[in-house]
Amino acid sequence: MARVKTKHWICPKCARALTYNFVDYKYSRMDTVRASQELMKMKIRHKQLGCVADNKNQRRSFCLIATACVSHFGLSDDCHLLTVLRNFRDQNLLTTPEGIKLVNSYYDLAPTLIEKLNASPEADELWNEIYQQISSWVSLIERHETKVVVVRYQEYLSSLIDRLFV
Repeated sequence: MARVKTKHWICPKCARALTYNFVDYKYSRMDTVRASQELMKMKIRHKQLGCVADNKNQRRSFCLIATACVSHFGLSDDCHLLTVLRNFRDQNLLTTPEGIKLVNSYYDLAPTLIEKLNASPEADELWNEIYQQISSWVSLIERHETKVVVVRYQEYLSSLIDRLFV
């Protein structure tokens, strides 16, 4: 019995969540091929329509993983979580040399990390976990516990890298 399956892919450059459908025929090897073909078509359409991050200067304005995460859940680019994180980045992290170094290393790593997240068989569970982490960081930021946020972010990112790149 065939059924339509919905998959998500998040662009590692602009963090836009895109959805594609394919017909699943009892989980055969051909289903994987069909899903890959649909994903490729969707990536081509995304490129043709213009990835908003093709301009590298614009790319730096995103909180890539957080944007990808909230986009995965259908939240807007100006949602409360992203607004708090962007303000924290701009008003706290980018005002110190250590913070600038942290932000730059994040932007170097984030696109690869998003690609790994998308390719993971546990992608939906990982996006749920990341959303929970982001929510906890936002709560800490709102309580002005900024040093704790940075430590927890670094610990979580390190554990996520260990899980995805092993």
